[in-house]
Amino acid sequence: MIFVDVKGDISKRLFDRGYRINYQPIPFRSLDPLYPFFISPDLRIGQIFDTIVAAYNIVNPRLQAMLYEALRSAYDRSYRPSWKNVLEILRSIDSFRYERSHLERVITEVSYLDKGSYRYEIKWGDINIVSLEHISKEREEILSFATLMVFQDIINYVSNLNPDTKDIGACIVLDEAWLVSRSDLGLSKMLNLLKLSRGYGMSVMIAAQSFQDLGKYVSRYIDNVGLLLMMGNPNKYFWVSASRFVKLDRKILTEQALRLGRGEAIIRIMPKPELIPVSLDLDIDTDKNNEAI
Repeated sequence: MIFVDVKGDISKRLFDRGYRINYQPIPFRSLDPLYPFFISPDLRIGQIFDTIVAAYNIVNPRLQAMLYEALRSAYDRSYRPSWKNVLEILRSIDSFRYERSHLERVITEVSYLDKGSYRYEIKWGDINIVSLEHISKEREEILSFATLMVFQDIINYVSNLNPDTKDIGACIVLDEAWLVSRSDLGLSKMLNLLKLSRGYGMSVMIAAQSFQDLGKYVSRYIDNVGLLLMMGNPNKYFWVSASRFVKLDRKILTEQALRLGRGEAIIRIMPKPELIPVSLDLDIDTDKNNEAI
């Protein structure tokens, strides 16, 4: 199980509740996206390129071409290039100086994620926390890049295990969905990763403050969600938005949705359309054999 923890609150809650976790703070543990993680260098180039373009919303075709050529040339020179190699290649381009400087800034910012001495490590069978709490929240692009890249890495890893897709082999939890919904490119990249993950028996959980965080593709996300969980929210507009995607009549709205308290929610489990009120704050007791009841 892998949590991408943006603010550091997930790791704190798990620590406070006594869970043993594999804590991987970025950038003190390098993200190292240039490493061809369980994939060939040729395919890794495409993954890095797509993720940078999506996270930084690079729509200019000339910029995209320059970025891809810099990555390709860096891998032609070395099996494991560095961001310094990529920058050197970019700076060797004489034309389009202004556009080149924009890409230089992007690469310099992304390279910050590799300041650690060791690459971050996911341990199979553990609760893994990839923490982004030490990255400035003023730069949403770099947080988006890190989130999408971790998701891509997990897919690479799980696909290499030849999983039985009838069982859930891994679960990744993405907090703060708005980070990847800042642009249509980010949302499209996330949808592609979701489709890939399903084919490898991965469970994906995404948390968002509102339906609007999922942007223009919100309907496609909701239609593919097996379990939709809506926490208590006193804002009637939230539930009006929800009624676009679930069968939420006036009786449910007035008698249940608007009266939900802390730790309460309404869920929908596909393929059934019924909405079910649930309580999430449950105490776990143990019997004499120390097994959870």
